[in-house]
Formats: sequence, structure tokens, C-alpha cells
Amino acid sequence: MNQEIIQNRINKHENNKVDSLHWAMLCAVMMTLTLGFISSRLLPFPDKYPTILIHQIFGAVVLVLINILIARMITKPKRDERRFTIPKIVQLIQAVTLTFIAVSGLSIALIDTPIFSVYSWVFSEGATKREMVSLLFFIHATAIKVFMSLVTLHVLGAIKHHFFDKGDKLKNMLGK
Repeated sequence: MNQEIIQNRINKHENNKVDSLHWAMLCAVMMTLTLGFISSRLLPFPDKYPTILIHQIFGAVVLVLINILIARMITKPKRDERRFTIPKIVQLIQAVTLTFIAVSGLSIALIDTPIFSVYSWVFSEGATKREMVSLLFFIHATAIKVFMSLVTLHVLGAIKHHFFDKGDKLKNMLGK
């Protein structure tokens, strides 16, 4: 009986924690996507540089946070929960897609640096800078579209879980 009470308290404490990493990721990703949209669609060419630099910095932050999140998702499943469910798989694919977005975006920024030689196996000797940027930007833009589709699935799943299944997950995520 005492063990059951203790276990219930532990589970309740774990469920009442606000998932700070989740919300930090949301803020960093939204800021990065917003700055990327502004710099690619709205600003005239000379005014893009400061916005692109801030976009790249947030992209690097997203890359670090997403790797922490992936490691946490794989190594620390919650108690009494199956390791891989459909929502978990969608979240893992979201995380991997975010990694592709960040790596391809940062690769575009590093194209003229010695670090870019890591990609020598991808591009032919005669590939121009324009061809490399074009391919990397295609990967970047496609991964963003896939990510936004997965975010839509994620949000719809959260809404379904909250309103139809009457779960407490959303309240727990908000710390209530």
C-alpha cells in the first residue's frame, strides 16, 4: 500500500513538470522560421544580412536543442509507457527533419569555408557555388515543408487528445 502511494506521488510529480525543452524548442523554431521567411520573401537584398545572421544563430541553437531532445527521447522513456508509439514516432521524425533543416541551412552558410570540404563526396569537382547552394536550399526548403506537415499532425494530435480523449497531457505541458 505504501509503495503504491509513493509510486503515485512520483508519477504525479513527473507529470506536473513543465516540459521546458519542448517550449524552448517551439520558441527557437518559430523565431528561426519567422526570420527565414522574412529574409527570403520580404526584405530587399541589401537588408537581408543582419536578419540572415540572426536566423543562422537561431538555427544553430535549434540544432543543439534538437540533439538534446532526440537523446532524451531515445534514452529516457517515461515510466509505464511504451517506447515507440505513433505519436512518439511522429515526434522523432519531426526531430530528425529539424536536424536536416538545421544542417542544410548551416551548410549553405558555410559553403565558402574549409569546413564545407566535408561535402566533397556529395558534389562533383566542377560543381559551381550556385549549384551547391541550389541543391542545399532545395533540401532545406523541402525539409521545412515536411516539418510543417508534421507539426500540423502534432498539433491535431494534441487537440484530439485534449478535447476528445479528455487527457491531461496539455495541462501537464503547461504546468497546470
